[in-house]
Amino acid sequence: MIIRQRPSTSGARTTQQPKLAYSTRSRRALRATAGLSHVERAASGLTRFAPAKFTHPVFFEQETSHPGLAYQTRQFINPEIVVTSVGQLLPYVEQISTRLSNGSIQTPEQMVEVFLDYNDLVEVFSRQYFAARFKKDGNTTDPDFKTHYKSLADIKSALAPEFLKLEKLFLDHPVFQGIQDPRFQVLKQRWQQKQAFLPSEDKIAEYTRIQTAIADLVQRYNSITGSFEVEIDGEALLMSQAATLLQTSDEAQARKVWFAIQQVWKNHEAELNDIFDQLLAERVKLAALYGKPSMKDVVYDGGSAVGFYMDYTAEDAAAFSDAAKTVLSDLADKLDAEHAASIGVDQAGYKPWMKNMIPEGEEPLVPFSDYTDFQDKLAAVLEAVDPEMAVIFKEMVAQERIDFPIRKGKRTGGWMEDVPGELPYILMNGKEPGNMATLVTLTHEMGHAASFMAASHVPFLFRMIFTMEMAEVPSKAMELIGSLHWDQVYDDPKQALHAKKQSILRILRGDRGMKYLSFVDSFQNWVYDNPGHTQEQRHAKVLELLEEYGLVSDETREFAAQQWQGLGHIYRYPYYALQYAFASLGALQVFKNVVESYDPEVELQKFINGFHQIGTATSQEIFAAMGIEFDFSKDKIQELVAFAETYLESLDQELAALES
Repeated sequence: MIIRQRPSTSGARTTQQPKLAYSTRSRRALRATAGLSHVERAASGLTRFAPAKFTHPVFFEQETSHPGLAYQTRQFINPEIVVTSVGQLLPYVEQISTRLSNGSIQTPEQMVEVFLDYNDLVEVFSRQYFAARFKKDGNTTDPDFKTHYKSLADIKSALAPEFLKLEKLFLDHPVFQGIQDPRFQVLKQRWQQKQAFLPSEDKIAEYTRIQTAIADLVQRYNSITGSFEVEIDGEALLMSQAATLLQTSDEAQARKVWFAIQQVWKNHEAELNDIFDQLLAERVKLAALYGKPSMKDVVYDGGSAVGFYMDYTAEDAAAFSDAAKTVLSDLADKLDAEHAASIGVDQAGYKPWMKNMIPEGEEPLVPFSDYTDFQDKLAAVLEAVDPEMAVIFKEMVAQERIDFPIRKGKRTGGWMEDVPGELPYILMNGKEPGNMATLVTLTHEMGHAASFMAASHVPFLFRMIFTMEMAEVPSKAMELIGSLHWDQVYDDPKQALHAKKQSILRILRGDRGMKYLSFVDSFQNWVYDNPGHTQEQRHAKVLELLEEYGLVSDETREFAAQQWQGLGHIYRYPYYALQYAFASLGALQVFKNVVESYDPEVELQKFINGFHQIGTATSQEIFAAMGIEFDFSKDKIQELVAFAETYLESLDQELAALES
């Protein structure tokens, strides 16, 4: 729980005493209230929307060294067990299965005890699996890391059907169905969705083979793209290092760098095409195994089979796509025209390598000189947003939970992993000296980290059932809310204002902005609706869609494949892209509330309150708790675009005042 408190009269910041994240006390509280109805819980002050009444804060005094995150000794499985085979865990699965089947469970309290033991089993394995993935993604070419991760990934694939069977036993048990605690209602719904993806006994071997093949292909993609280098002026640079050089006022330099980057992707186009063909073939087999016509049906009917849930529909996605081609295209054209004018070219002469150029005489936005400088500045930003977030960040740094430096062989992009009973992991490719992308990426990932830390009062099984369109709201909103405090990063007030503009422009017109994400969704719809297509047909469809969305030019046509091969999500998680666009709309609503409010602290607290409900409420309910709407319609997009344009105008006015 993030507790917003005013300083005490003595001047020292007051915080509550550290508590164990999901401690034994929490287990007793969950057992004791499991049989209460929603009305009875409300009468007891235990309502869903008053999390402070029943959750336990996991934050701690800044002076301490994270004592509040150590779990108490497990009662069901030794937390120190080193998992090397699925056979070590199957006896625990069998024990839970027996307790659910032998008629011994008669009360909600007894049922919750079994549920918590299942949670212990999942947590113990998950911690080891996530640690192995963190190391492997940090160095995709290290054979030891790859071997260790693969062994745990294989165990995970073997456990998946066993866990589905356990969840079916829970769902079929009348005592479990009789639990009225509202926190269990969403869990029951999600688990019920998953049951459609329980392989029959004769298909489990094929299911495991497919999942292993998919994991191996994704690892090949990560290894190849993580090792990309581009030569600029005789120097071999990693891709994110080279991308920094696009932030220049020298058009010839920007053009040279842009073409060099594109050519690297072009050189690997055939290899990445082949990997995707193999992934597509395995996913077609997976859909057939589930009895579904395509992966699209798998995703929208359950989602859990590909690693995530969703509360939006295919109709929501189609409506957003229509708006992206009109409202967002018009906005992007307007913003591109403004940027073109700022660097002294007309819109007809505006080229793709100019997207990140800066006006003559303007200094590039370099937010930090090295990682130590970055730590200090980001901590100051987070302190300004909420002191507890800064504490989380400092503890993550102290425990080496953030793998920051850029290096060859490291997986591209950035991600945060919610780890039960421990601080989260964050992996990213951070360049020194930094650029805006590095600053925004880690601010984004810290939004994830803070939100899951705030939800760590509930068992991990709850936190595994969140939807991605909701999970990305805290991270996307933190990009924007954090930008209000870029004066903690830039000493020059003009640079701070330019950085604020760049933060919102990334969402509105960036290379991975909302319009692009809608293109990706349309591309994936076609791919999975037409699984028998050839590479030539796929390339033709990409060009057609890029034209439709206004994302192609004469210069980019040759490199069209990079528009989808460069987004790792397409390889790793089918249909995980549009959620970022939906979350951007949610984040813009949060930001609008904060910026326009007479009391921004109240709106910020609403936003934070939504964190507490991760895993125990639907996306619609969490959006409502944050004071925003689960609405992706054209009208809502137009409303938020109008706000964004007004906000950008206000920043331009501040810049003009400084320059006058």
